[in-house]
Amino acid sequence: MKKTRGLEVVTREAAAYRYDATLPAASRMLEELLRASDVQHLFESYYSLIKIPVAIIDLRANVLLSSRWQRICSQFHRVNAETCRRCIECDTTMAVALDAGRRHTIYPCLNGLTDCASPIVIEGIHVANVFVGQFLTAVPDEARFRAQAEEFGFDVDDYLAALREVPVVDAEKIPIILELLARMTRVITNLSVERKRAVDDQARQSLILDTIPQSVFWKDLDGKYLGCNATFARAAGLRSPGEVVGKTDFELPWPRSEAEAFCAADQAVIEARQPRLHVVEPVPRADGARIMADTSRLPLTDVRGTTYGLVGIYADITEQMHAAETVRESEVKYRTVVENVLEGVLVFSDRQRLFTNRRYLEILGYSAEEFAELDFMAAVHPEDRPGVFRALSALGQVDPSRPTFECRVITKSGDTRWLDARGAALTWEGRPAVIVFAADITERKHQDAALRESEARFRAAFMTGLDALYWATLHDGRICEVNEAFEALFGYSRDETVGRTSLELGLYAAPVDRARMVAGLREHGFVKDMELAGVRKDGAHIVVSLSARKVLQSGEEYLLGVLRDITEQKRAEREREELSLDFARSPQVRSRPPCDVIAEAA
Repeated sequence: MKKTRGLEVVTREAAAYRYDATLPAASRMLEELLRASDVQHLFESYYSLIKIPVAIIDLRANVLLSSRWQRICSQFHRVNAETCRRCIECDTTMAVALDAGRRHTIYPCLNGLTDCASPIVIEGIHVANVFVGQFLTAVPDEARFRAQAEEFGFDVDDYLAALREVPVVDAEKIPIILELLARMTRVITNLSVERKRAVDDQARQSLILDTIPQSVFWKDLDGKYLGCNATFARAAGLRSPGEVVGKTDFELPWPRSEAEAFCAADQAVIEARQPRLHVVEPVPRADGARIMADTSRLPLTDVRGTTYGLVGIYADITEQMHAAETVRESEVKYRTVVENVLEGVLVFSDRQRLFTNRRYLEILGYSAEEFAELDFMAAVHPEDRPGVFRALSALGQVDPSRPTFECRVITKSGDTRWLDARGAALTWEGRPAVIVFAADITERKHQDAALRESEARFRAAFMTGLDALYWATLHDGRICEVNEAFEALFGYSRDETVGRTSLELGLYAAPVDRARMVAGLREHGFVKDMELAGVRKDGAHIVVSLSARKVLQSGEEYLLGVLRDITEQKRAEREREELSLDFARSPQVRSRPPCDVIAEAA
């Protein structure tokens, strides 16, 4: 069929037009429900009897289902962009009227035909409308339609022939059509609601069955599988439950002896008409492995009490059966590990100490007997007790990846030591408890304090140095810190300098000098007394002597540079050179002994 902008004919038979690239969710749901029903045949039969099309159209003018349409619509009105726009306007106008709560409505199409519509409401939501049309309510004025054909460039004779195919409905029959339309809509609505509920129920049941970890299956009296969940299908080595349906145990990858045992157990339940619950038995898997399963079988009976099959449920309890032994073994291993780890371990419940390892006692300097007489919080430094109590009280209430906390403890000898601790909630011998792991970080604390003092001394020396000092990244020269002498030398404040590169600031009169300096640092690790031409903020050129050293910090290369302004020194040197040249060029100087000239100049 033909297409026009904004219009696509999806199926020739149903004349299903789309004006949205993607249907709204409610429209997709309704379309899927309708495709699984006999509504299409109902529409076709209705059209065959009275030659009036029927369609279901959503609230955005998308045709979800329809019988054959009148030829004047499908071949003319819906093909031309302007007449198609009129069709859509008619559809949406009626949709608005129905959305306001009307049972049905009748509307003259802007292209000269007539449509009727009734709403489809599913679970209280107006999702679409049933349209009956197109038809005429009186003998058409062919002059009007001839003019319309000429206006839009239709073949006049073919257009009028299509017009004459449209049935003319007497005015007194319109109420009958509307009532039929309302009844048809109720049937479609009820059918859609029932099918939706059935689909939803089935989806919920499938979701539940496929989510639970147990394997579930059900069979008929001949031992053929009627269904199963995804867990059972995977255990049988199949991709989906559908591949299990219709098979017997002898067609699944169990050994024949196992299949015979399953069939015998099934038959016993069916004959006794009594369930067999929680039978522990070995069950094979498709990969050849065997598991221990807690199996239950129950007979399936209909409303008359007749048995027609059975349902089976089994859960893999292999791990559970090994759990007791594993727990016993792990208890021995745990105590061995805990007693020999480098961290102190403390377990308590309601401030009652349940376990303390050897390392924790070594940190505090107590024997097990001495510490058993103490409240475990008594060893915590009085100033840190509130914070420790809050941290331990929060265990089990927040995310288990919580950070560690630091605190001080008082040893038996009265010394103060620092601990880096972390805790977790657990069950200890059947009661809720908290386990705390604590590492002695006293030495690290002392080292950190010494490092901070060293850094403070370095910073003081750096900031108050008489020479211009700066700290920068080696690869791009991004300045990290400068001192006051650097600010005075170049005229830039610290805020203007830090975070920018030396090239961005234009500190080098010849940027190639920085490349020379970097090459020297990479080759030797330092440069010394390199003369460079620099540029101040005010544009003035200066000469500096640069000494720098490469420093590796946190895996990144930096440089520490020392700059000394030698501009005046270089100027004095040039003046002395020029004076020497002047003396050398003078005739009097050339005719007199050098010692006399020097003595006279002095």
